[in-house]
Amino acid sequence: MSTANIKELESQLVQIKARLQSLFGKGSGSLEAISSVFDEQHELERKLAAVKGEAYAKPIDIGCVPSVSGSGETFIQAELSDAFIIFGAVAKTKESGGRYDDIGWAFVRLKHCQQSKFGYPNDEAFPGHPLYGKGFSGVGVFEVINSNWEQILREQNRISFPDSPPWPWELKHLIFAFKENVLECLVKDFEARIENRPFAELLAEATAKIVRD
Repeated sequence: MSTANIKELESQLVQIKARLQSLFGKGSGSLEAISSVFDEQHELERKLAAVKGEAYAKPIDIGCVPSVSGSGETFIQAELSDAFIIFGAVAKTKESGGRYDDIGWAFVRLKHCQQSKFGYPNDEAFPGHPLYGKGFSGVGVFEVINSNWEQILREQNRISFPDSPPWPWELKHLIFAFKENVLECLVKDFEARIENRPFAELLAEATAKIVRD
């Protein structure tokens, strides 16, 4: 894409930010209207990063989202195994009363997890995340497009094993952003399901899979 096209996207982004400031300044925007403009902003951020060849965060659908009020997330990883993240889940869309319904626990298996980071930042520090302003829109689940994380690991491996790649497949860079923590991981793939069983049973299942597998 040409420089002119990039400048047009940048101009559109400036205009959207001005619209948001106006809505907040006048105090006249409904939550739905403000949310819609934020969605436009994040989508433009992704388009701009994509045409520049930069990394950006793209939301992915796992059938639910983490609770914005806190989701009790628990991350489990052991040597040479899949990893698991379990967290309190809510519906993707609001119910008639304007609330997001609690729908149980999200149980996510992270297949062939090669590296992970779990912990800080919390939601108040999200603006300091490298992908803030590049599609990372807060609490949610994302895939990082144009990530260089896997390439860094492959280059490190090449020092000692120049003719042997560390794994025979491409990896996905995923972000699970919660109110109090962020999980970033490099995985071959993942599978997610919603559970209504007690948390202790889910924790036992994840632990058993790690030990057995």
